[in-house]
Order: sequence, then structure tokens, then C-alpha cells
Amino acid sequence: MRYLGGKSRIAKQLVNFMNLEREPNMTWVEPFCGSCKVLSLVNGPIIANDFDSDLIELFKALQKGYDPPSEVTKEEYLEIRSNKEDYPAELKGFVKHAVTFAGIKWGPYAKDKQNTNYAEVSRRSVLKLAKLIKNVDFHSGSYEEFLIPDRSLIYCDPPYINTAKDKYNVKFDHEKFYNWCREKAEEGHLVFLSEYQAPNDFVCVWEKDVHVSVGQIHTDMRSKKEKLFRVHKKQEFKLITY
Repeated sequence: MRYLGGKSRIAKQLVNFMNLEREPNMTWVEPFCGSCKVLSLVNGPIIANDFDSDLIELFKALQKGYDPPSEVTKEEYLEIRSNKEDYPAELKGFVKHAVTFAGIKWGPYAKDKQNTNYAEVSRRSVLKLAKLIKNVDFHSGSYEEFLIPDRSLIYCDPPYINTAKDKYNVKFDHEKFYNWCREKAEEGHLVFLSEYQAPNDFVCVWEKDVHVSVGQIHTDMRSKKEKLFRVHKKQEFKLITY
């Protein structure tokens, strides 16, 4: 599904890298699961959370067999956006991203010269996703509130610093979040963070140049360096000879 800030181009590389440290049967936790592109490539126990309750209800509905609409006209989209309380959460979770420009939540209605049916494209995408998230334990709320099993791998993909207000229309306290990451690492969790930049005590362990749109024209692209930071201290393995 079209989703602002999605990791579709680098998800496999991120998962492969973090799996090098993940222990057998360790729960994979995502406090900001977004479009679920990363966790859809993960095996084993998974807990996913997002502050967007409509999006979480969409994923829960997909687990139960929900089939999103194959077409959403501009008039229908504007009606749903203007009267959100009249529509089910799973439908709102779908249309707020599926038929908008660049997947921006409740953004401008997407339209191109080819008259692409973005609803159908997104429908096919989420139905494929449904097969990969059947056993995910979904939650909605603050990253601080849901329970995390002992000794989990926590992968964080929060609103990026200096972009949260402009792109996501949310206020996000990054310093508070960084302290939360440090606390979780001290509790024994493996904590990773996707960002462009992070505090000096967060260690950059992987990076890749990606092209991102910086305007409402898809050809207006800029290169950004996606980075993965390790918050916990990497375990030291000792070779023991007998």
C-alpha cells in the first residue's frame, strides 16, 4: 500500500542485518509499524503497534478476511475524509493512504495521466500483505504504553526528526523517544532505529543512499542516506577452545 515513509526498497536489507543479532524465538517488536513492510519479511513471534488506530484496525480486519474496495472515486474519498465518524475504521485506514498523493494520510487525491486505479493497486497490495501478517499481534497507541516481552528485538521507525510536523502533521518529542530507546536497551532488549540522524551514543551500523520525493512532482527527487542505528551494546562473542 502507498505509505509515506515506507521502507519497501530497503526492508529486506534491514531485516537481514537485524536478524544477524536476533536470538532464536526472540519476539520482534515494532512500536511504529506503519505499512508493515519490514515486519512482513520477519518470521517468528511479532508484536506491532502504531498510533494510527484506523490503520491498525485495517490490519486486524485483513487478518479476518476483509476485502478493501477496488475503486474509490474522488467524490467518495472527499466524503469519507469530511465525515470520518460515519465510516468504519478499516475503510478509513485503507482510503487515507491508498488513494492519496504519495500515500500521505488524508492528503490530496491521487491522479495521474494514465488514470491509474490507485485503489485497486493498493487493494492487491494489502491482500498480499494479509497472507504475511496472519499471526501478528497488533496494538494501537503510544509507543510507551504497550507491553514488550522480556529480551525482545525492538525495531523503531518513528517520524523522522525535522520531518514529523511537515510530512506527518504530528508533534513528536524526539528527545523523550531517544531516552525511551536507551531505557529499553538497558532493560536487555536489542534496540534498532531507522533515521537520517541520531544522538552520538546511537551507533550507525548500516546505511544506504535512497531517492525520495521532496515535492508534489514525482520527478522532484533528492538523495537521502537511510541509516540504521544500534542503541544497545553489541554482544561480544568469545571463542572458547577445549
